Amino acid sequence: MPDKYWLEKPANIESKNAEAINLQDANARIFKAQDLSIPVQSTDALSNDTRVALDKQGQLNAPLDGDVGESTAKAALEHQPGVLKNADGSDKVIKGVADGQYDSKHGIDLVAADANGKPVVVEVKERKDKPAELDDDPLTSIETKDGSPVKQMDDKWVQDRWRKLIADPTRRSELYAAGVKPQYLNPQNFSSDSAKLWSDVLSDKAVIVVSPLGEKAISPKLIEQCNQRGIKQIKPIKV
Repeated sequence: MPDKYWLEKPANIESKNAEAINLQDANARIFKAQDLSIPVQSTDALSNDTRVALDKQGQLNAPLDGDVGESTAKAALEHQPGVLKNADGSDKVIKGVADGQYDSKHGIDLVAADANGKPVVVEVKERKDKPAELDDDPLTSIETKDGSPVKQMDDKWVQDRWRKLIADPTRRSELYAAGVKPQYLNPQNFSSDSAKLWSDVLSDKAVIVVSPLGEKAISPKLIEQCNQRGIKQIKPIKV
């Protein structure tokens, strides 16, 4: 079925952030974690534009919890340059950001659309006073063919969550409005685990850690987990 026929776009949802955010951040840098391959970005404080956006949502000085952490990461992606990077270290252009949960509690935290309309899967961790790690609780509802449990943000986990997300017409419309191209929103394109478009969805996974600790919130365990699960970058945002 051609993408244009299945994509349901409610009249009240308009394509937003039409012009990509492509500002330069002279202070942005990337460093390699010692003996590990994943790049950990330098810490960003909240920009004035991000603070204004959060203030309008009533979350600028709100106690840090899961919802506030995700709102902070989303606002930073939308209003600050260089939150995410390309493989060559240049700023990743972000056209828009959508929530990635397929219901009120479960799923991907955020999905950012890059300059080419490809989705960037983002996991957000908020930590008040200790380093962050990915969740390692067994997910019994998703298992690999050999019966082993799937872990948060590994490829099988993302595939399961992505399929559930784009099965919902409202979620598809939100992703489309954020700038994700229709081919990534067509469930038929992801019916097989070996479908060609999976390489785009799985190749640019990122973790954003929102914390007063800045880079100190990035634990060696988190770096190890991200390496094992194919996550390409970790970004601390200091609040």
